[in-house]
Amino acid sequence: MGKWYKLDRRYGVLYIKLAVLSLLYVFPVVLANMYYNDDLARSLYGATGWSGDGRPLGEALMLFLCGGEPVSDIAPLPLILSVFLLSYVLVLYAKANLDSVFDETFLICILLFVITNPFAVVNVSYRFDSIIMFSALSLSFLIFAMPDALSSVWLFICSFLAGTAIMSLYQAAIGLCAALFIIHLFYAVLGAGKAAVSGAWRMAGIGAGALFYKLMIAGRYVSSTDWRYEASRVVGFAPESVKIVIDNIMNACRYIKKYLTGISHLNRIFLILFCLGSVGAVLYLYLRDRHNKGVVRTGGAVFLLVSPVLAAVSTFLPLMVLSALTMRSRIFISFGVSLLYVGIMLLFFCRKYRKLRNGAIVLAAACVFFHFTFMYSYGNALKSQDEYQKYLVYHIAHDLEGINGDGSFQTVSFAGQPPKARQVQKICSKYPFMNELIPVYLDNDTWIGGVWLYHYLQYDLTIGNIDESDWEVIQEGEPELSNSVYSCYLNGTRIIVHFH
Repeated sequence: MGKWYKLDRRYGVLYIKLAVLSLLYVFPVVLANMYYNDDLARSLYGATGWSGDGRPLGEALMLFLCGGEPVSDIAPLPLILSVFLLSYVLVLYAKANLDSVFDETFLICILLFVITNPFAVVNVSYRFDSIIMFSALSLSFLIFAMPDALSSVWLFICSFLAGTAIMSLYQAAIGLCAALFIIHLFYAVLGAGKAAVSGAWRMAGIGAGALFYKLMIAGRYVSSTDWRYEASRVVGFAPESVKIVIDNIMNACRYIKKYLTGISHLNRIFLILFCLGSVGAVLYLYLRDRHNKGVVRTGGAVFLLVSPVLAAVSTFLPLMVLSALTMRSRIFISFGVSLLYVGIMLLFFCRKYRKLRNGAIVLAAACVFFHFTFMYSYGNALKSQDEYQKYLVYHIAHDLEGINGDGSFQTVSFAGQPPKARQVQKICSKYPFMNELIPVYLDNDTWIGGVWLYHYLQYDLTIGNIDESDWEVIQEGEPELSNSVYSCYLNGTRIIVHFH
């Protein structure tokens, strides 16, 4: 069996190319150099908070990288490490499962789908969390990169440890394991030498590890005094629980559709051709095999038809049992594997029909290219918004320091919605999905929005929420100063910044 975790020269070259292209993909985020949501507080306070989210292993990882508390901003190192780690594990996965259909150019195209997943641009954007999230993703691939020849007991133990670790890093990535199991079944259906039994042992171990996490770890680490407890609560066994799960699944599908309806027509055409062409091609390949007869033939054909949908749904299915699930892009971090699966289908077809290889590569590469254009548009819009927000916060901090020159005011509050940069408004009109992805500061949240002000203002003003008397001052009072974007009002010891 050899050392399965080592790369020979052929796969070493594949790894270098995949890592370089992945680095080029995340380069716009590195260039934007923006504090993304939770980064605002972590970079200022040096706080962690991952244990309170039920991610103790993630906290341990960041404390190790930062040399202990307080955590320091070491970006873009976590993102770069994430790219190298994920690329390595993806190549191990290809070595273990796709060696019989090795095609370097084709493999690079379809492996890129995992990191160029458009829903994962948020996960890429975090300066601290990115390596925690992508470590969980990498562990899932690592389990299915292990040889089938390993004993069932050893596969179960490794999978159990991986399942516990994934949940302790980033729970949203656990669905990837179910999708990879479906791909494992695909190998078995096509007679590619993958044992369904070994895949079942993997899933049993991962499921046991996830259950162990839920029973023994989550209760000790998930905060029970704030919103995180409610966010982690799963549905019970009441009749209405089924409705909640179904609603969650439907909302997730609508969320994905929202992205698809916002991309260019050309991009959508290539994606449709890629998906339908791949499924149709592999179904044709399967039906032409005269060894498949009767019920086995029919069952295999049905599986090939529905398995891409099952794989896509599996990437987010474990989260659907949460009782208070809010759809956010970052929880779809595993969704890219569904396109990887479609690409694998096409790869197997081209092994038989080599003349169609170049056309298939062009189709896959076109889909990847549009993911790159989406990321580069996002990265430049992110940078533009960051520059505009700095322009705003500089002026606001200057005005607040001028108003509070004698120290008579204690609190500052924000009302209204800060504007987006004009470039960002333009790109969001093209890609409506980016309205959610590009954060807009400031507000009264001292962990994400309002803490942005603390980066430029000393602690002689406390950020607080506004009340009814503040709104009365805004509606009826005269501002202390005003410009075309915001006005500053005074109410007792509070300064109110109202965005028009």
